[in-house]
Amino acid sequence: MALFGPKQPGDSNVPAHDVDPSLPPLTLTAANDLILMTVDEFTRQGRACHYDDTGSVVSDGHAYGLQRLARQVSALPRSAWGDLVARHVGHLLAEEDREPESLRAAKALLMPQLLPQAHLPDPLPHHARQVLPGVAAVIVLDDLERVSDPLPEPTIERYGGWASVLDQAKENLRHLPLPAIRDITADEDRDDATIHILRYEDYFGAARVLVQTEILAEIGVEAPPNGVLVAVPNRHVLAFHIVRGEGVVPALRQLIRIADREFHSQPGAISPHVFFWTLDSLPQQVTAVDADGSLGIVVTGPLKRVFTRLGLVPE
Repeated sequence: MALFGPKQPGDSNVPAHDVDPSLPPLTLTAANDLILMTVDEFTRQGRACHYDDTGSVVSDGHAYGLQRLARQVSALPRSAWGDLVARHVGHLLAEEDREPESLRAAKALLMPQLLPQAHLPDPLPHHARQVLPGVAAVIVLDDLERVSDPLPEPTIERYGGWASVLDQAKENLRHLPLPAIRDITADEDRDDATIHILRYEDYFGAARVLVQTEILAEIGVEAPPNGVLVAVPNRHVLAFHIVRGEGVVPALRQLIRIADREFHSQPGAISPHVFFWTLDSLPQQVTAVDADGSLGIVVTGPLKRVFTRLGLVPE
């Protein structure tokens, strides 16, 4: 089994050493052009600014990330960049006028959102945290009419720091309505092969993995001793399987198919992989790409220990 992830939609054919680490998938040259255009546009709209060498333009103490803009222009001819940059900067400055100045004012608007880690600078900026291998959480504002861009570090610090902001965002997440949980079985002859699928209308469906213990409690599971397999294929979907016995094998295979399909066919793609966590271990990616390009199972670490305990692999 291969130990490297698949080539994701939107990946360029540019050699890795030519890609700007802060503004993928642009090359170093293209990223520099975008930075110059953005700084010029800020100036044209009456705001002095500078580039901070980590993927953001800084003006009046506010950091404006360019990662989304970089992904957008990467699909356009250079001749179309100017209009998009002008609209983007205008949007950023308009949004700033609406941004609450304090945590108290922003309290009810904070939400966590998951993004592919490949869409963020490497190493991760201080306004993002890895929550699963290859998946990062950022904080956004949701006023029911719009979802903001990820809050930059200066805003998060103004709101009290990452820990305070994330705690409040998770609390807001807990108060969102829970959709009907769809249960499917990967093996009709077993009662331990159930997969639970939650599909949300909002942008924070996958982010519910941050409060998964509460979701498990909704189905009567407090502390699964053998852990949980989970998939966050796109922003609207969270799917999981509670490991109970030999049914984990067909359930894992089915979960891989679900994650792969949802990742490639729906908006807001996050990850095609399946992850495993227990109460006493960090989340582990348990899929990798096989020689034929399909996703295969990797049984190592905590998952192997559980499989051994269940008699699925030899000691």
